[in-house]
Amino acid sequence: MKLLHKRHEVVDHAKEYGCTLTEMRSLMEARGAEAIVRLSTEHDGVEGLCQKLKVDPVRGLPNNAAELDRRRAVFGSNTIPPAKSKSFARLVFDACRDPTLIILVVSGFVNLALSFYEPEIQSPIDEET
Repeated sequence: MKLLHKRHEVVDHAKEYGCTLTEMRSLMEARGAEAIVRLSTEHDGVEGLCQKLKVDPVRGLPNNAAELDRRRAVFGSNTIPPAKSKSFARLVFDACRDPTLIILVVSGFVNLALSFYEPEIQSPIDEET
């Protein structure tokens, strides 16, 4: 990414930091042993990556607003977009597919149906007549 300085000079800040946003993304997408190998070969390990990015491995980024803005312009904001929440109807639909809930609802209806059923009780007086 190229930015204009006050003197209207074009400065490529990605080269200033030693790696581009694309390189950082591809490194972050690697997992397991592949990530370790790539970090070691492409960036000389964690220490080498910290040197390229001009970051102190113990203290992290400097507390300088201008520097943070410049890094944000080069690498973007380090945020995860919020997940889209499910609607109430979708939550009810998902809950209705749960086998435990289905068994409980069916047993509740059976219990309700049996509560209305009263078997005929024959009393001894009715048998004599």
